[in-house]
Amino acid sequence: MNILHITVRSGFGGGPEHVYQQILDQVESHNIRVFLACPNDYPYYERYSNIVGSENIVIIPHRKFNILKLFSLIKFIRVNKIDAIHSHGKGAGLYGRLIAILTGTPCVYTFHGLHVGEYSNLKKHIYIALERVLGIFTKAVICVSNGELESIKSEGIVPTNKMIQIDNGVKVPKSIHSRVPRSPLKILNVNRFDEQKNPELLIAIADGIKTSHLYGKVKILVIGDGDKFNQCQKSIDDKMLNDILTLFGQTTNPRRFMAEADVFLSTSRWEGMPLAVLEAMSEGLPVVATKVVGNTDVMQEHIEGIFFKDDDAASALLALEKMLSNEFRLKCSDAARKSVEENYSLSKMVNETVRVYQDILTK
Repeated sequence: MNILHITVRSGFGGGPEHVYQQILDQVESHNIRVFLACPNDYPYYERYSNIVGSENIVIIPHRKFNILKLFSLIKFIRVNKIDAIHSHGKGAGLYGRLIAILTGTPCVYTFHGLHVGEYSNLKKHIYIALERVLGIFTKAVICVSNGELESIKSEGIVPTNKMIQIDNGVKVPKSIHSRVPRSPLKILNVNRFDEQKNPELLIAIADGIKTSHLYGKVKILVIGDGDKFNQCQKSIDDKMLNDILTLFGQTTNPRRFMAEADVFLSTSRWEGMPLAVLEAMSEGLPVVATKVVGNTDVMQEHIEGIFFKDDDAASALLALEKMLSNEFRLKCSDAARKSVEENYSLSKMVNETVRVYQDILTK
């Protein structure tokens, strides 16, 4: 098969990492000839090129639709005899379905979360109406979690017979670092510093730690970058929270930080299926997370971790306090790693995705 993957993000983040793992395994394990349309952004453009070759990549704008690129992609598809398109996320989904309309090439679309949390009512209605129209020209819609599937189903975006649940999968390390009890506990957060990831809640949590008995017992390290990074750093400086909350910035190797942490903290307002949470769990990290779709799909209360209320720093402090118990934390650590091994393997995800390609091409 010749498959074209489309993504309008190739910078840091779970979405580009998902695409990377997909295409790597499709090439190595399934003998699929993979092509790509993506921005020329660091670090994933280079990683994609190392797998498929730069000659098999069409560069498209970062999170912007370009009509000239649409027609370049149509020509690229015809020249390379592409059998099917797999679009990842909203912007890529627009390219993929329009190409399907104009060329008849079957298109698979993965939402990676129904991200309408920051939309006004009008914008949400316009987006959902557009998705319903584009859904007519979509052969299969992949939902990365049951929560996402139910959300999309409730909006009536695409016919249910086109919806397929394929949970995100991640690589599971053969071994993990020793979980020796230590103080202070290292709490890790991965953040894109945008509305979805809610970095302001981290500051509120740190502010609460400063005036509680948790002070000196926990420290939070945040990896990532984004539009709100400088604003958040200023708030940390102004509130004198640097001894509690450290913004490390971007990294090309988040797994290294996960391997050295004690607990993973998620402050997201919404998710599809959170890749960073799954990666942290595979490293044996118990999770303290907001009780939102995506997070609730991958962990159970008091089994792999603890939930707290979205935008409620006080409930987050209570959850972190429970993690001070070595017995409870290590129990959650074992359960988290076991859950990923059994339910969220990379090979399972890719095998099921390839079966979707085979199904749409034989119908």
